[in-house]
Formats: sequence, C-alpha cells, structure tokens
Amino acid sequence: MSIIQQTFKTVTCNGPECKNTATFEAGSEQAVAEEKPWFKTLRMVQTAQGRNYVYCSDACEIANVAVGLHNPEERKNIIVPEGANAMAQAEQQAKIAEAAARAMKAGPVLVK
Repeated sequence: MSIIQQTFKTVTCNGPECKNTATFEAGSEQAVAEEKPWFKTLRMVQTAQGRNYVYCSDACEIANVAVGLHNPEERKNIIVPEGANAMAQAEQQAKIAEAAARAMKAGPVLVK
C-alpha cells in the first residue's frame, strides 16, 4: 500500500457578485488557464494592513475599489458627547442645592 499526497488549490475572485472560482491540483495552473480564460488575467492585491484580494478582471477590482475595500480600516472611536458630563454635573449640583434648601428651611441646628 502506498501513500499518495496531493495538494489542491482553490482560487476565487473577491469581486462583488463574481462567481469565478477554480479548484485544481497544485502544479496544473497551465491546464486551468487553458480551460478558464479569466485565470490568465488574475491579479492579487495586498493592502498595507496585510489583507489579500484576488481579482479575475479589471471590472471586479474596480468594483471593490469603488466600495472602498482597499482603504485602510479605521478604528471605531467611541465619542462621549460633551453634554453627558455637563448633565451629570448639573444633576449633582441640583442635589446639593436641594439639600442646602432643606437645611435652610429646617432652621439652625442646636449642638449640645
């Protein structure tokens, strides 16, 4: 009994709505290119962040560029509105003012 080790590759276009895909045995790229003409025009794009994209045509690449897929990913920042802190301070000041008003209405406190 012998052991046969085979490696297969799958290449899929990352274009939106593109269904071009090819699965083949490693080393048989020439045969695939003869069967599927789009395979001859493959292009690979790597962004500065290390993301990799494969396109079968200019149209697919341009569609993803138009969507902004090649742009750097921006971190999502949580911005606290300035009014949030002001609101908390206003509530605290209102409680202090209310306590002071109650204390004044109660009159002087006699200490023995």
